[in-house]
Amino acid sequence: MADITKGQIRAIHVALHRHGIEDETYRELLRNEYGVDTCKDLDRRQATRLLVHLNGKHKPRKRRPIKTPATPVHRSDGRVVYLPTPKQFQLIHDLQQEVAWDHADGYARWLKTCLGLDKVVDRDDARKVIQGLKGLKRGGHARRRHG
Repeated sequence: MADITKGQIRAIHVALHRHGIEDETYRELLRNEYGVDTCKDLDRRQATRLLVHLNGKHKPRKRRPIKTPATPVHRSDGRVVYLPTPKQFQLIHDLQQEVAWDHADGYARWLKTCLGLDKVVDRDDARKVIQGLKGLKRGGHARRRHG
């Protein structure tokens, strides 16, 4: 098995300090559960189990998000544009929900009147819409939260 990492050693000592665990109690735990006197004698799996025990929960590793490749679209005017990312669509949706529209179709009206768009077609459109919606929120058009 692989030896404990320096990061795990630091994390164990931080958890001990955070939870106010005395050194004597900590050493007793190491001897009873793992048969060692110091955490430096643990392997990585044992160290992970100890951290879960000390912190009361397992903290999963952060995984890097999978990047979606840019999808080029050839427009009828000969330009090549890229489709909005799922993240852009989600942000537009979230911002749209946070704005207090005067009409049920307020977003569609705003999109057409202020940005001259019928819908978000490419990344440039998405950027403009996101900036515009953020501007509306800053300008006091955000929904009031009750509670």
